[in-house]
Amino acid sequence: MKAAEREKEARRRSEDAKRTREKNHLLGLEETVDTAGQDSFPASDPPCWSATHVGTPIPVRRQPEMFHDVVQRIRDDVRLLSEVIGERNDRSSRGVENLARAADAITDRLRDAGVPVRRRPVDEGACNVEAVLRGERLASETVVVGAHYDTTRGSPGADDNASGVAMLLALAHSLQALRLERTVRLVAFAAEEPPRGGTELAGSRRYLRDLRREGPRVAAMMSIEGVGVHVREHRWPFRLVRLLKSDLAIVGDGKTRWLLERAKRAFDSAEGDLTSAIVTHPLLFTTLRAQSHLAFAREGIPAFMVTDTAPLRSIDYHRATDTADRLDYDRLGETSVALERIVADLARVERASL
Repeated sequence: MKAAEREKEARRRSEDAKRTREKNHLLGLEETVDTAGQDSFPASDPPCWSATHVGTPIPVRRQPEMFHDVVQRIRDDVRLLSEVIGERNDRSSRGVENLARAADAITDRLRDAGVPVRRRPVDEGACNVEAVLRGERLASETVVVGAHYDTTRGSPGADDNASGVAMLLALAHSLQALRLERTVRLVAFAAEEPPRGGTELAGSRRYLRDLRREGPRVAAMMSIEGVGVHVREHRWPFRLVRLLKSDLAIVGDGKTRWLLERAKRAFDSAEGDLTSAIVTHPLLFTTLRAQSHLAFAREGIPAFMVTDTAPLRSIDYHRATDTADRLDYDRLGETSVALERIVADLARVERASL
């Protein structure tokens, strides 16, 4: 009788393991076991290992952070990328070296936040850095939140786009305090600035091909593209542009107007005095062809970008003067809260289907 029970228990465990592997396959994730520390445990004490790349273990709930702590970490992250590391691209030997240093720094920051991290190659000299927070109800559907970490030649890229990467890192902390029903993937893209931005060589294009091959359904995508410049007073004629009277723009093609309006409602529900404006554009609008969200929109995935519209409001755009001291960190802290509201709403299954 005992032998039969042991055989039954063994079958049950085998079936559970099979179901776990199938679920991870749907997520498009590669389950690995961290065995490095197992030898440090006595035989009577089970090793404290955890699967990597399968999302934050459930349930893990972090207490919300104090606002000034969030602001300080954002400031530190922007300075790390733009001042300590600097120009990040494949246009010079120094830029290539800094691109690798930036990928290492982002990986470390995400691991410090307590989320599993995976580096996905774009080419021999660059990689996308991905963190996954697993959904509790519909884990096989995913919301992608992306921000590129490379810069144009000659620019330290504090606003474009260390500020966007800092938002990703802030989300890695804050989203762990929420119950996410869909899986959320936070991705730092490489190779998004010219000449590769908007081409098949861009990091966002490569990442989407990876997801298509691995199988998870992408329900929506949000790109964060420069969110640190906030100028309330503009010289003529720019003061006549209605868009520039808002702090941030939520930008997408006309077919996803419903998604832009949904994102704006979530954005506006956050505390603080930030304002946002919706901007729609044709899918083939050439001015925006290099933006990360268009790689997803062209594949029929609802996608949009949140941006401070720096090309219109900042003389530092793509210049050596795009430095950390030019940004408004209190507003960046408020922006991180607003973006958290958007992501939480997109990851909610009971709302209208995406």
